[in-house]
Amino acid sequence: MIKKNLPLLSAISSGFLFAISWPSAGFAPFLFLALIPILFYIESSPKLFDVFRVSLFAFLIWNTSAAWWMCKFDLLGGALVILINATCMALVVTLFSLLKKSKIVGSQKYIAFIALWLSWEWCQLHWDLSWPWLTLGNVFSNFPSLVQWYEFTGVFGGSLWVLIINVLLLKVILKIVEKQYNRSLYALITLALSTIALPIIISIFTIEKEKTLNNFVNCLIIQQNSTPSKAKDKEYSKIIDQRLISMVNQNIDSNTQLVIVPESAILQEINEDSVVSNKVVNHFITLQNHYPKTSFMIGATTFTQKDDCKKTYNSALFVGQNGKTEIYHKSKLVPGIEEYPFKKVIVPVMKWIKGNSFDEKFTSGNHQQCFTVDSKQSKIGVAICYESVYGAYISQLTQNGANFITLITNDGWWDNTDGYKQHLAISQIRAIENRCNILQVANTGISAIITPNGITTYQTEWNEQTVIRSSVKMNTKKTFYVIHGDFILTIANLITLLFIMLYFSNLLQQKKR
Repeated sequence: MIKKNLPLLSAISSGFLFAISWPSAGFAPFLFLALIPILFYIESSPKLFDVFRVSLFAFLIWNTSAAWWMCKFDLLGGALVILINATCMALVVTLFSLLKKSKIVGSQKYIAFIALWLSWEWCQLHWDLSWPWLTLGNVFSNFPSLVQWYEFTGVFGGSLWVLIINVLLLKVILKIVEKQYNRSLYALITLALSTIALPIIISIFTIEKEKTLNNFVNCLIIQQNSTPSKAKDKEYSKIIDQRLISMVNQNIDSNTQLVIVPESAILQEINEDSVVSNKVVNHFITLQNHYPKTSFMIGATTFTQKDDCKKTYNSALFVGQNGKTEIYHKSKLVPGIEEYPFKKVIVPVMKWIKGNSFDEKFTSGNHQQCFTVDSKQSKIGVAICYESVYGAYISQLTQNGANFITLITNDGWWDNTDGYKQHLAISQIRAIENRCNILQVANTGISAIITPNGITTYQTEWNEQTVIRSSVKMNTKKTFYVIHGDFILTIANLITLLFIMLYFSNLLQQKKR
C-alpha cells in the first residue's frame, strides 16, 4: 500500500516541509528534511516522467505557499512565475535522475545533485526570467543568528548547507530502512549532526557585537504610507506630494544629514532634463539651502525624451550638500512587471503588432551608484526594491566604497501579505554578507534599520505613516564574500559541466558500439 502511494506521499510530504520552513512564519530547520522524500522516491528507480510529475507537484506546493502573494498584484503573472519556477526545479531533479540512471555518476551521484541544484540557483541570477527569491539559503533570513558565516560564503553557502544535510540524512534513512545498523550508520549520523552543529557554533562565535558609534550619519527615514495603485490619480498624487513635504518639514533639523524617501514616492513622472519643475524635488532642493549639511534621496519615476524615443526609468534622485542633483537608474528590473523577458525577440514583435501604442516598460540602468553624503566623504550605496535579492550585486556597492546601503522599495503592491515581510528578511541576509547597516525604506511597511549582524531595529508597521530617526554607523570593512563573490556557484557550475560532458561522452561511446 505504501509503495503504491509512494509518489503521492513523496510529493505531498516534500512540498509540505518546504512550505512550513519558509519565511515569514516558517521554521527554517524543516528545510533540512524537505528534499528527502523526493530523493527517497528516486532511489526506487522510477521512470523519468514519474520523477518529473512527483517533483513538480512538490515544488508547486512550495512555490504557491511561499509566493502566492504575487497574485495580489497580477493573478496571471504571479501564477506563471509559480508554474515556471516549479517546472524548472522539477527539471533539475529529473536531470539528476537521468544522470543517475546512466550510471556515469556512480558513487558521486549526490555530488552531482548538489552541483545541479546550485547551478540552477546560478541560472536564477542571470536568465531573463530571473527569480532568486526562493534560493534555499534565504530560508534562514528570519534566523540570522544561525548564519553569521554568510559573510564568508554568501547566501549560497546556506543553500550548500541545506543540500548536504538533506543528502546525509537521506543516507541515514536508507541504511535504517535496509537495517544496516553498523558503524557506517553511526558514522553517518555523527557526520550529519556535526554538519548541522558546526556552522551554528561558528555563527555564535562570529556574530558582531554593537560597537560605540564613531563615524556615523544622522538619518531621517520617511514612510509616507501611499497606495501605488493610485499613482495615476492626479488628486491623490497631490495629496502624497503634500504629505511628503509636510513630513520632512516637521521632522528635519540642523543635525539631519540624510533624508530618505522611498521608491516611487513621487507618483508623477519627472523629466530628467527639468527635475526642478517637480514640486517635491524643487522643495527639497530649496530645503537643502536652509540645511546645508543635509542630503536627500528621493524615489521617483523619471524619463528622457529624444525625438519620438522616450525612455522611462525607476530612479533614485540624490540632492547632495552641494545642491547638485544626481540620478541612479534601477539596473535589476522585475521580469514581466518592469521589463519584458527575452526583449530582443518580444519587443520587436510587440512593436509590429501594437505600433506606437506599445509600452516598452522601464529601461534598465547600466551601472551601480554610490553617493557622497557629507564632508567626511561618507558614501551610501543605493539599491531599489528587487535589486536586494541579488547578493553579489549589493556587495559590489560595498566593494565600490559604500559605507552603508539604502534600499528604497515600493512594497504596497502586495498588500498585507508575506511579500513585504520576506523582502525585509532577505535584506537581513544582505547586511550579514556585507557586514554593514542597511536602511530599508518602504512606502508602507516595513521600513527598518538592519544592523551588520542581520538584526532589525526601529521597525515600522504596515499601513503606518511614520518616520524613523537614527544615527547609522559607517562600515569600512570588506568581507570575504564582498571580495570573492559567489565562488560556491562557480565551483558548482564546473562540477555540473563535468557531469554533463561525461553523460554526452557516454552517449557517443554507446552509439559507436
